Amino acid sequence: MILFAQHRLFALLLLTALLVACGGGEGTEGKAVADPDDGVLAGLLAAPVTEEQATRFLWKSAFGPTDESIALVRRLGYAGFVDRQLNLQTSQYSNYLMEPYGYPGRTELDGQCAQHGTESTRVCLEWIYEKQRAPSVIFFKSAVHDPDQLRLRVAFALSQILVVSMNLDYRTAYGMRSYQQMLRNMAFGNYRDVLMAITMHPYMGAWLDHAKNTRQAPNQNFARELLQLFSVGTYLLNQDGTYQLNARGELQETYTEAHVRDFSRALTGWTYPASFMGANLTQADDSHDTGSKTLLRGQILPANQSTTADLQGVIDNVFNHPNTGPYVCRQLIQFLVTSNPSPAYVARVVKVFNKNSSNARGDLKAVVRAILLDSEALNPPDAAGRLLEPAIASAGLVRAVGGASDGAYLDEMSFAQGQRPFAAPSVFNFYSFQYQLPVNGRRLQAPQFAIATLPAVTARLQYLDNLLSAGGAPADTSLPQGYRSGTQLSFPARWLQLAGTNVDALVDMLNVRLAGGVLTPASRNLIAAQVKALPGVSSQDQRGRVALAIFMVAATPHFMTHR
Repeated sequence: MILFAQHRLFALLLLTALLVACGGGEGTEGKAVADPDDGVLAGLLAAPVTEEQATRFLWKSAFGPTDESIALVRRLGYAGFVDRQLNLQTSQYSNYLMEPYGYPGRTELDGQCAQHGTESTRVCLEWIYEKQRAPSVIFFKSAVHDPDQLRLRVAFALSQILVVSMNLDYRTAYGMRSYQQMLRNMAFGNYRDVLMAITMHPYMGAWLDHAKNTRQAPNQNFARELLQLFSVGTYLLNQDGTYQLNARGELQETYTEAHVRDFSRALTGWTYPASFMGANLTQADDSHDTGSKTLLRGQILPANQSTTADLQGVIDNVFNHPNTGPYVCRQLIQFLVTSNPSPAYVARVVKVFNKNSSNARGDLKAVVRAILLDSEALNPPDAAGRLLEPAIASAGLVRAVGGASDGAYLDEMSFAQGQRPFAAPSVFNFYSFQYQLPVNGRRLQAPQFAIATLPAVTARLQYLDNLLSAGGAPADTSLPQGYRSGTQLSFPARWLQLAGTNVDALVDMLNVRLAGGVLTPASRNLIAAQVKALPGVSSQDQRGRVALAIFMVAATPHFMTHR
């Protein structure tokens, strides 16, 4: 059976609608309210959660739904589920063969390789030093299986704001795993601590030339991106994320080239640690510029301060800038909930960033809770929703249909669509968070559409077809023997039973599981008719029907653009 060839035209016709589906239409649960204190939000949080609502919520707060997570959201409610996720123990990315380049003690390394069955040392070393996809593979394994789903979603969002990349071949897989585990550990911590941690991490030091930055020739790469991408952004913002305009109606720049020069001077005097094993950059005080520096909003770092004092001053300066809250919070909302949050939604979340219940600034746990438990997240308005980016769609679909994966096939699938996690083409991520599409006479932000090209979408359908037609994907033999398991799709028995006895009920169930119950009647009926056209007597026939139903629902804009 070749699903893709048989139903290619149907899928591509549906994808035509995808190009305009990001923003239009009414929210399925009514209008969002501007003020969450009017009792509507309390009602949303107190009301019983339907299966459709739980599924939609899990596409925001996890890498897709499972039977268990749907039941948990319905039992605990939205707030109970989020609080449970916020307090789960942090999972660790697999450490298989993530040793640093130049690992001290070749004998010890050989011994570790020998633990992985019959793999030769040559193959083991090749995986360590040459396979740039290693961090992405372990990411997908975690995305499908790890329990701390919300933490991983937030860490993945942070990885696309605070970008480092494997796209240069001298970056070690071990260093990337260390950086991404750091983001995962700190995903519910304080944003100031996150800014300090990325500044001191050797991988960032290599990526943006921050390490070995000297007073004789201060390198501006990290200083510029710290300002432009990691904290305050390019233009002054109001606390609701809208731009501040001057008297002539023009945007106002947040910083100048003089600021970039002084920030780069303040950040001189750091170098690589003697051993990379979990160590931060270390001081090289003789390379530090000890002159005075002018930071944002006129703050002066006095002359003759230490390397550490200047660093602390830089981080405090950008962290406490009024722009940082709206700049960071708006992107987190876009990654988790909707590409077009209203200014009121942004303002409510920024208020929490600026001051949590303990009057602390930058509490990411409180910010994430505010994002997910806002009226605009639970009761989407017009123009709400987002396109599922390849990594989330790939991992989420396997979770949603009861699958398991070692991550290798999902890495290939996402890469074919233009997104290999932790391997962005530049510090600007895979796409700009400001990318826009024209929709019904308006221009709406739709960041993920920047990489939703026809070749990328076609590749998604081809990989999905291959996966469903075969019932999974074989193990990747380049993985160490002890870690290769392939990708399996184990359709629940009730799905197979419905495929033989009640196709309409099967499609309705998949509509809920994959699309949150928002398929149009026309799409639902067309999919059911296509599935009924297949034989449905034998168990193999029933698996084929389930596979085709999944393929066709996943090809609709209702799956790819979640509200």
